[in-house]
Amino acid sequence: MVVVKLHQFRLPNDIPAVAYPMPSTMSVCLAVSFSCGSRYESKEQNGMAHFLEHLLFRGSKRYPDIARVVEGAGGRKNGFTAQETILYFTHVPDGKSKLAAQVLSDMLIRPLFRPSDIETERGVVEQELRGYLQDSADRAEETAMALYFQDHPMGQSIGGPIENLAKWGREDIRAFFQTFYCAERANIALAGNVDVTAISALLSPFEIIPQHVDCQRVINIPSLPVISRVAVRRLKQREQAYFFLILPGPVYAHSLRRASSFATDILGQGMSSRLERVLRDELGFVYHVGASLNASQDYGIVAIVGATSPGQLMQCMRRIIEELRLLSRAGVTRAEYLRAKSMRTARIMIASYSPENIARRNAAVMALGMPVYTPHERIEHERAVRHEEVNEAARLFLNPSVVTLAVAGNVKESEQELLDIIQNA
Repeated sequence: MVVVKLHQFRLPNDIPAVAYPMPSTMSVCLAVSFSCGSRYESKEQNGMAHFLEHLLFRGSKRYPDIARVVEGAGGRKNGFTAQETILYFTHVPDGKSKLAAQVLSDMLIRPLFRPSDIETERGVVEQELRGYLQDSADRAEETAMALYFQDHPMGQSIGGPIENLAKWGREDIRAFFQTFYCAERANIALAGNVDVTAISALLSPFEIIPQHVDCQRVINIPSLPVISRVAVRRLKQREQAYFFLILPGPVYAHSLRRASSFATDILGQGMSSRLERVLRDELGFVYHVGASLNASQDYGIVAIVGATSPGQLMQCMRRIIEELRLLSRAGVTRAEYLRAKSMRTARIMIASYSPENIARRNAAVMALGMPVYTPHERIEHERAVRHEEVNEAARLFLNPSVVTLAVAGNVKESEQELLDIIQNA
């Protein structure tokens, strides 16, 4: 097995960059992330990071039609906004990596912000947000996050309220851009068929991203809930009730973070998980149910999501709480632990063949201030997790003593009835 080294650099303006050479591939993916997102917005700004992500693809000084340039070279480009991260990437044939760097750097340094583009994109984003309002799963997630984080900015929706779109003028957008698109918040990740000796020259266009001496990356830490809470969003003409349940999880640096991810996978990742076996295979209550762990620097959450028929919601919630109690008290079996280890290492192996997967993941991890590892290092970390650690993590982080639950769609029960189920199941 050939072990590929991760190459780490710093640009002259102090932007960290990592490159993962994949000489057997025929493409290159370049990803740039910024430590910015809905967590960093005021209520008046909420949604602007997402709107700006859309707007930057509209054109830059050198490349007024970015889509035509990138796609004309046989590549693809995209981006996403999250609570703490904005990420942009271009994935191109390996002979076009210089063009990818030029296009991406120009749109991140010299966006046009044409008034006509701003107005058009308002309409585009409005339609996107209206689509979310019609989606019961999105409504459940958004409601659960707001309920869990309360008044903390982490509880704000990524897209923000529709009414905010009309409030922002060109200067508001430019001021937000100048505040957050700085070297102190930027990170660059490269993966694919790249010449390591030429990376400095390849990334040189990013050296003029400005530095902000007074830039602050860390902001107020969210408080953990101490009591269970339930919120219901009743949506007319829906066939199902969508649920989003949150438990407090470990922060990224917690010694049991990986073990917690093992336990969460055993609970709700894949058709062989406990929740799928009980709620789908035994009872037929759901088409799909899943669980995942999201760990950041100063918070962690375990999320359980799914949908069921209105008449089965109470039974579904009762069984989920029962499975959580059982898992947190009795732990996982040796067979479950070994199956989770095999599944988790295999996922890393499969994803490691895609330059896009590698570059996007590395850039996102960097934006959260976390260390970057090669796929081989990540596999070794997974293999080092012990069975007893998984059981301890399940005891600490899958105990349903404090639960946040949001349900959206065709819901007949009251919030108090659902709260009683959580507390007394």
